[in-house]
Amino acid sequence: MSTSAAVNEDGNSAPAPGEHRDTYGVAKCVEMYDEAIAPVAPGVAALLDLFQPAFLHSTGFLHTNQGTGDSYARHRSQFIDVGCGSGSFTLKYLLPRLPSWCSKLVGVDNSEAMLKFAREKRSDPKIEYRNLDLLSDQDVERFVLAEGHFQMVYSFSALHWIADHRHALKNLETLMAPGGECFLLFSSDLVVFDVFTAMISSPRWEKYSGVLLQVLPETRNMVDVTSLRSHLRNVVNATNLMPLACEVFRVTGDTGVNKATTLDFLCLLNPVYPLLKEEEKAELRTFTEDVLQDFRKRRSERAIKDYKCLVIHAYKPRQ
Repeated sequence: MSTSAAVNEDGNSAPAPGEHRDTYGVAKCVEMYDEAIAPVAPGVAALLDLFQPAFLHSTGFLHTNQGTGDSYARHRSQFIDVGCGSGSFTLKYLLPRLPSWCSKLVGVDNSEAMLKFAREKRSDPKIEYRNLDLLSDQDVERFVLAEGHFQMVYSFSALHWIADHRHALKNLETLMAPGGECFLLFSSDLVVFDVFTAMISSPRWEKYSGVLLQVLPETRNMVDVTSLRSHLRNVVNATNLMPLACEVFRVTGDTGVNKATTLDFLCLLNPVYPLLKEEEKAELRTFTEDVLQDFRKRRSERAIKDYKCLVIHAYKPRQ
Protein backbone atom coordinates (compact mmCIF):
# COMPACT_ATOMS: atom_id res chain seq x y z
CA MET A 1 0.00 0.00 0.00
CA SER A 2 1.32 3.43 -0.83
CA THR A 3 1.83 6.25 1.60
CA SER A 4 -0.28 9.38 1.98
CA ALA A 5 0.97 12.91 2.54
CA ALA A 6 0.53 16.45 1.36
CA VAL A 7 3.41 18.88 1.85
CA ASN A 8 3.35 22.57 2.66
CA GLU A 9 5.87 25.21 1.59
CA ASP A 10 8.29 24.26 4.38
CA GLY A 11 8.27 20.63 3.31
CA ASN A 12 6.43 19.46 6.41
CA SER A 13 3.48 17.13 6.32
CA ALA A 14 0.15 18.87 5.86
CA PRO A 15 -2.51 16.18 5.50
CA ALA A 16 -5.45 17.17 3.36
CA PRO A 17 -8.71 15.19 3.50
CA GLY A 18 -9.15 13.04 0.43
CA GLU A 19 -5.69 13.86 -0.91
CA HIS A 20 -2.75 11.47 -1.04
CA ARG A 21 0.58 11.24 -2.80
CA ASP A 22 1.24 8.09 -4.83
CA THR A 23 4.55 6.64 -3.66
CA TYR A 24 4.35 4.01 -6.38
CA GLY A 25 3.51 6.51 -9.11
CA VAL A 26 6.62 5.51 -11.04
CA ALA A 27 5.99 2.49 -13.28
CA LYS A 28 9.56 1.34 -12.66
CA CYS A 29 8.84 1.13 -8.93
CA VAL A 30 5.74 -0.99 -9.51
CA GLU A 31 7.75 -3.49 -11.54
CA MET A 32 10.50 -3.59 -8.89
CA TYR A 33 7.90 -4.07 -6.17
CA ASP A 34 6.36 -6.97 -8.07
CA GLU A 35 9.78 -8.60 -8.39
CA ALA A 36 10.62 -7.92 -4.74
CA ILE A 37 7.59 -9.69 -3.28
CA ALA A 38 7.92 -12.83 -5.43
CA PRO A 39 10.36 -14.74 -3.14
CA VAL A 40 8.52 -13.59 0.00
CA ALA A 41 5.04 -14.58 -1.19
CA PRO A 42 5.34 -18.37 -0.57
CA GLY A 43 6.20 -17.73 3.10
CA VAL A 44 3.22 -15.41 3.47
CA ALA A 45 1.00 -18.01 1.79
CA ALA A 46 2.30 -20.67 4.21
CA LEU A 47 1.17 -18.54 7.16
CA LEU A 48 -2.21 -18.09 5.49
CA ASP A 49 -2.47 -21.88 5.16
CA LEU A 50 -1.54 -22.28 8.82
CA PHE A 51 -4.45 -20.10 9.95
CA GLN A 52 -6.96 -21.16 7.29
CA PRO A 53 -8.51 -24.01 9.34
CA ALA A 54 -9.28 -21.52 12.13
CA PHE A 55 -11.21 -19.12 9.90
CA LEU A 56 -14.84 -18.90 10.93
CA HIS A 57 -16.08 -19.46 7.39
CA SER A 58 -14.01 -22.68 7.32
CA THR A 59 -15.48 -23.97 10.59
CA GLY A 60 -19.07 -23.25 9.56
CA PHE A 61 -19.57 -20.63 12.28
CA LEU A 62 -20.15 -17.86 9.78
CA HIS A 63 -23.20 -19.53 8.28
CA THR A 64 -24.63 -21.63 11.09
CA ASN A 65 -25.04 -18.53 13.27
CA GLN A 66 -26.50 -16.14 10.76
CA GLY A 67 -29.97 -15.81 12.27
CA THR A 68 -32.87 -14.91 10.03
CA GLY A 69 -31.13 -12.37 7.81
CA ASP A 70 -29.83 -13.29 4.38
CA SER A 71 -26.79 -10.98 4.30
CA TYR A 72 -24.51 -13.95 4.95
CA ALA A 73 -25.97 -16.22 2.30
CA ARG A 74 -23.09 -17.87 0.54
CA HIS A 75 -24.08 -16.67 -2.89
CA ARG A 76 -23.69 -13.08 -1.67
CA SER A 77 -20.37 -13.44 0.14
CA GLN A 78 -17.58 -11.11 -0.94
CA PHE A 79 -14.01 -10.90 0.32
CA ILE A 80 -11.52 -8.02 0.12
CA ASP A 81 -7.71 -7.75 -0.02
CA VAL A 82 -6.66 -4.36 1.40
CA GLY A 83 -3.36 -3.02 0.09
CA CYS A 84 -3.29 -5.46 -2.82
CA GLY A 85 -0.42 -3.61 -4.51
CA SER A 86 0.47 -5.13 -7.88
CA GLY A 87 -2.16 -7.86 -7.47
CA SER A 88 0.36 -10.70 -7.70
CA PHE A 89 -0.35 -12.19 -4.28
CA THR A 90 -4.08 -11.57 -4.72
CA LEU A 91 -4.20 -13.53 -7.97
CA LYS A 92 -1.58 -16.23 -7.49
CA TYR A 93 -1.98 -17.08 -3.81
CA LEU A 94 -5.16 -15.66 -2.28
CA LEU A 95 -7.73 -16.37 -5.00
CA PRO A 96 -6.94 -20.14 -5.25
CA ARG A 97 -7.39 -20.46 -1.47
CA LEU A 98 -10.84 -18.88 -1.29
CA PRO A 99 -13.95 -21.04 -0.78
CA SER A 100 -15.93 -21.79 -3.93
CA TRP A 101 -18.93 -19.91 -2.57
CA CYS A 102 -17.04 -16.59 -2.45
CA SER A 103 -18.77 -14.69 -5.24
CA LYS A 104 -16.29 -11.82 -5.52
CA LEU A 105 -12.81 -10.81 -4.42
CA VAL A 106 -12.06 -7.08 -4.36
CA GLY A 107 -8.45 -5.90 -4.32
CA VAL A 108 -7.98 -2.32 -3.13
CA ASP A 109 -4.99 0.01 -2.96
CA ASN A 110 -4.44 3.77 -2.85
CA SER A 111 -1.90 3.69 -5.69
CA GLU A 112 -3.37 4.08 -9.17
CA ALA A 113 -0.05 2.93 -10.65
CA MET A 114 -0.31 -0.33 -8.71
CA LEU A 115 -3.95 -0.79 -9.68
CA LYS A 116 -3.20 -0.16 -13.36
CA PHE A 117 -0.53 -2.88 -13.25
CA ALA A 118 -2.92 -5.24 -11.43
CA ARG A 119 -5.77 -4.69 -13.89
CA GLU A 120 -3.52 -5.16 -16.91
CA LYS A 121 -1.33 -8.04 -15.73
CA ARG A 122 -3.03 -9.69 -12.74
CA SER A 123 -6.66 -9.80 -13.80
CA ASP A 124 -9.26 -12.52 -13.26
CA PRO A 125 -13.05 -12.58 -13.74
CA LYS A 126 -13.51 -13.06 -9.99
CA ILE A 127 -11.28 -10.11 -9.00
CA GLU A 128 -12.18 -6.43 -9.08
CA TYR A 129 -9.43 -3.88 -8.42
CA ARG A 130 -10.57 -0.60 -6.83
CA ASN A 131 -9.00 2.52 -5.34
CA LEU A 132 -9.36 2.96 -1.58
CA ASP A 133 -7.44 5.10 0.90
CA LEU A 134 -7.64 3.13 4.15
CA LEU A 135 -6.67 6.15 6.26
CA SER A 136 -9.52 8.28 4.92
CA ASP A 137 -12.60 7.65 7.06
CA GLN A 138 -14.86 9.27 4.47
CA ASP A 139 -13.36 7.22 1.65
CA VAL A 140 -13.93 4.00 3.58
CA GLU A 141 -17.51 4.94 4.46
CA ARG A 142 -18.29 5.84 0.83
CA PHE A 143 -16.73 2.57 -0.29
CA VAL A 144 -18.95 0.53 2.04
CA LEU A 145 -22.06 2.39 0.89
CA ALA A 146 -21.21 1.58 -2.72
CA GLU A 147 -19.87 -1.97 -2.33
CA GLY A 148 -21.44 -3.28 0.87
CA HIS A 149 -19.68 -5.04 3.73
CA PHE A 150 -17.24 -7.92 3.42
CA GLN A 151 -17.40 -11.30 5.10
CA MET A 152 -13.60 -11.61 5.05
CA VAL A 153 -11.05 -8.78 5.11
CA TYR A 154 -7.46 -9.67 4.25
CA SER A 155 -4.35 -7.52 4.22
CA PHE A 156 -0.87 -8.79 3.35
CA SER A 157 2.35 -6.80 3.70
CA ALA A 158 0.60 -3.44 3.75
CA LEU A 159 0.01 -2.26 7.32
CA HIS A 160 3.72 -1.80 8.00
CA TRP A 161 3.47 1.30 5.77
CA ILE A 162 1.00 2.90 8.20
CA ALA A 163 2.13 4.60 11.41
CA ASP A 164 -1.24 4.47 13.17
CA HIS A 165 -2.30 0.83 13.28
CA ARG A 166 -5.29 1.63 15.50
CA HIS A 167 -6.75 4.01 12.94
CA ALA A 168 -6.16 1.48 10.18
CA LEU A 169 -7.85 -1.35 12.08
CA LYS A 170 -10.87 0.80 12.94
CA ASN A 171 -11.42 1.43 9.24
CA LEU A 172 -10.86 -2.24 8.45
CA GLU A 173 -13.58 -2.92 11.03
CA THR A 174 -15.88 -0.60 9.08
CA LEU A 175 -15.35 -2.75 5.99
CA MET A 176 -16.30 -5.93 7.84
CA ALA A 177 -19.82 -7.33 7.92
CA PRO A 178 -21.20 -8.19 11.38
CA GLY A 179 -20.01 -11.72 12.06
CA GLY A 180 -17.23 -11.34 9.50
CA GLU A 181 -13.54 -11.62 10.22
CA CYS A 182 -10.17 -10.22 9.26
CA PHE A 183 -6.74 -11.74 8.71
CA LEU A 184 -3.91 -9.20 8.65
CA LEU A 185 -0.25 -9.94 8.07
CA PHE A 186 2.54 -7.36 8.06
CA SER A 187 6.19 -6.82 9.05
CA SER A 188 7.43 -5.26 12.27
CA ASP A 189 10.24 -3.42 10.50
CA LEU A 190 11.78 -2.82 7.07
CA VAL A 191 15.32 -1.94 6.05
CA VAL A 192 14.07 1.22 4.36
CA PHE A 193 12.79 2.48 7.73
CA ASP A 194 16.42 2.90 8.82
CA VAL A 195 16.77 5.37 5.96
CA PHE A 196 13.65 7.26 7.02
CA THR A 197 14.82 7.46 10.64
CA ALA A 198 18.24 8.72 9.57
CA MET A 199 16.57 11.39 7.43
CA ILE A 200 14.53 12.63 10.38
CA SER A 201 17.75 13.03 12.38
CA SER A 202 19.56 14.75 9.51
CA PRO A 203 19.64 18.59 9.30
CA ARG A 204 19.41 18.24 5.51
CA TRP A 205 16.23 16.14 5.48
CA GLU A 206 14.52 16.83 8.82
CA LYS A 207 12.05 19.22 7.21
CA TYR A 208 10.37 16.15 5.70
CA SER A 209 9.85 14.56 9.12
CA GLY A 210 6.07 14.97 8.91
CA VAL A 211 5.95 12.95 5.70
CA LEU A 212 8.25 10.24 6.99
CA LEU A 213 6.55 9.84 10.36
CA GLN A 214 3.33 8.88 8.56
CA VAL A 215 4.99 5.65 7.38
CA LEU A 216 7.03 4.73 10.47
CA PRO A 217 5.00 2.30 12.62
CA GLU A 218 5.48 1.92 16.36
CA THR A 219 6.61 -1.66 15.85
CA ARG A 220 9.92 -0.72 14.26
CA ASN A 221 11.33 0.04 17.72
CA MET A 222 10.04 -3.20 19.25
CA VAL A 223 12.54 -6.03 19.15
CA ASP A 224 11.12 -8.60 21.57
CA VAL A 225 8.15 -10.83 20.82
CA THR A 226 6.34 -9.94 24.06
CA SER A 227 6.22 -6.23 23.19
CA LEU A 228 5.04 -6.98 19.67
CA ARG A 229 2.25 -9.27 20.87
CA SER A 230 1.18 -6.67 23.41
CA HIS A 231 1.07 -4.04 20.67
CA LEU A 232 -1.14 -6.24 18.49
CA ARG A 233 -3.56 -6.90 21.36
CA ASN A 234 -3.74 -3.20 22.18
CA VAL A 235 -4.49 -2.39 18.54
CA VAL A 236 -7.38 -4.88 18.47
CA ASN A 237 -8.66 -3.71 21.87
CA ALA A 238 -8.94 -0.17 20.48
CA THR A 239 -11.75 -1.47 18.24
CA ASN A 240 -14.92 -3.47 18.83
CA LEU A 241 -13.37 -6.54 17.25
CA MET A 242 -12.81 -9.77 19.16
CA PRO A 243 -9.25 -11.11 18.87
CA LEU A 244 -8.80 -14.70 17.74
CA ALA A 245 -5.01 -14.55 17.39
CA CYS A 246 -2.25 -11.98 17.81
CA GLU A 247 0.98 -13.70 16.85
CA VAL A 248 4.58 -13.04 15.85
CA PHE A 249 6.57 -15.22 13.44
CA ARG A 250 10.16 -15.03 12.29
CA VAL A 251 10.45 -15.26 8.51
CA THR A 252 13.71 -15.66 6.62
CA GLY A 253 14.20 -14.82 2.97
CA ASP A 254 15.55 -12.37 0.42
CA THR A 255 13.48 -10.04 -1.70
CA GLY A 256 13.57 -10.43 -5.46
CA VAL A 257 15.36 -7.12 -5.97
CA ASN A 258 18.97 -7.78 -6.92
CA LYS A 259 21.77 -5.90 -5.19
CA ALA A 260 22.41 -3.76 -8.26
CA THR A 261 18.91 -2.27 -8.14
CA THR A 262 18.30 -2.27 -4.37
CA LEU A 263 19.39 1.35 -4.02
CA ASP A 264 17.07 2.49 -6.82
CA PHE A 265 14.19 0.55 -5.30
CA LEU A 266 14.66 2.00 -1.81
CA CYS A 267 14.84 5.52 -3.22
CA LEU A 268 11.63 5.02 -5.17
CA LEU A 269 9.92 3.66 -2.04
CA ASN A 270 10.79 6.83 -0.15
CA PRO A 271 7.69 9.10 0.14
CA VAL A 272 9.99 12.13 -0.01
CA TYR A 273 11.47 11.14 -3.38
CA PRO A 274 8.63 12.42 -5.62
CA LEU A 275 8.75 15.78 -3.81
CA LEU A 276 12.35 16.49 -4.84
CA LYS A 277 14.03 18.19 -7.77
CA GLU A 278 16.41 16.08 -9.84
CA GLU A 279 19.55 17.34 -8.10
CA GLU A 280 17.94 16.66 -4.72
CA LYS A 281 17.07 13.13 -5.80
CA ALA A 282 20.76 12.54 -6.46
CA GLU A 283 21.50 13.79 -2.94
CA LEU A 284 18.92 11.44 -1.48
CA ARG A 285 20.41 8.53 -3.40
CA THR A 286 23.86 9.22 -1.94
CA PHE A 287 22.39 9.62 1.54
CA THR A 288 20.50 6.32 1.20
CA GLU A 289 23.63 4.52 0.03
CA ASP A 290 25.57 5.79 3.06
CA VAL A 291 22.82 4.65 5.43
CA LEU A 292 22.74 1.19 3.86
CA GLN A 293 26.50 0.81 4.15
CA ASP A 294 26.32 1.74 7.82
CA PHE A 295 23.38 -0.62 8.26
CA ARG A 296 25.39 -3.53 6.88
CA LYS A 297 28.28 -2.76 9.21
CA ARG A 298 26.03 -2.70 12.26
CA ARG A 299 23.96 -5.76 11.49
CA SER A 300 24.95 -9.21 10.34
CA GLU A 301 23.79 -10.62 7.02
CA ARG A 302 21.48 -12.97 8.94
CA ALA A 303 19.80 -10.05 10.69
CA ILE A 304 19.19 -8.33 7.37
CA LYS A 305 17.41 -11.40 5.99
CA ASP A 306 15.36 -12.20 9.11
CA TYR A 307 12.29 -10.19 9.97
CA LYS A 308 9.29 -10.59 12.21
CA CYS A 309 5.91 -11.15 10.64
CA LEU A 310 2.92 -9.95 12.66
CA VAL A 311 -0.51 -11.56 12.41
CA ILE A 312 -3.90 -10.35 13.61
CA HIS A 313 -6.93 -12.61 13.26
CA ALA A 314 -10.16 -11.14 14.63
CA TYR A 315 -13.89 -11.14 14.06
CA LYS A 316 -16.67 -8.58 14.30
CA PRO A 317 -19.44 -9.58 16.74
CA ARG A 318 -23.04 -9.27 15.68
CA GLN A 319 -24.80 -6.41 17.43
